[in-house]
Amino acid sequence: EIRKLAKITETEYPFLSLYLNTKWEDEKQRGRVRLFVKNELKEAKKLIKKEEKIRKCLENDSGKIQRYIEGLLHRAYDERFKGIVIFACSGIDAFMIYRSSIPFENQFTISSKPSLRQLVQISDEYKTAIAVMVDTDRAKIFEMSLGEIHLETQIESYVPGRHEQGGWSQMRFQRHIQEHMHQHHKGVAEQLVKLFDNERCDNIVLIGQEHILATFRALLTERVL
Repeated sequence: EIRKLAKITETEYPFLSLYLNTKWEDEKQRGRVRLFVKNELKEAKKLIKKEEKIRKCLENDSGKIQRYIEGLLHRAYDERFKGIVIFACSGIDAFMIYRSSIPFENQFTISSKPSLRQLVQISDEYKTAIAVMVDTDRAKIFEMSLGEIHLETQIESYVPGRHEQGGWSQMRFQRHIQEHMHQHHKGVAEQLVKLFDNERCDNIVLIGQEHILATFRALLTERVL
């Protein structure tokens, strides 16, 4: 998303960028955010004294932002996020909202394109990661970004239990178990590599008993390790 935003070309219309810390603990904090947004938009209107189409663009965007913020303050939207950023420029029909589990600093900017500094800083600080919890017959894969788990995948495979007979039959059954475990780990490794390539992940974290992880690592490609 940052790459897409960075490709937006400069425009003659005012491009508004509003970052907010929405980690609110009481109504006073909500009130301060309402006042911050109101004052910043008011000052923006004073600064923009160009032709009618520019003023109209600013008024449209100010109205959209204020309506959304009022909805946010009145709990009309999901409150589990701690930060929100709004990019608005009706001159090029742009109104984009991004939510973050990491708080932003309150900031309002008028420019010819989106202000991305805070988004880039958080993206650099909180690298994407995939954590894999591996066992003999099951695994959990957690995809994490910006300090939040976005997706959890569980994988379970059939691995036979212990055989009651001894001798040659026991040894043959043990090899049978090992083959099932190998196929299970191979399937998990293939899915992990696929996720790593698709998500352009920065870090891989392996969780499990060391003897299981040693076998699992051997199935991973070098670029993942």
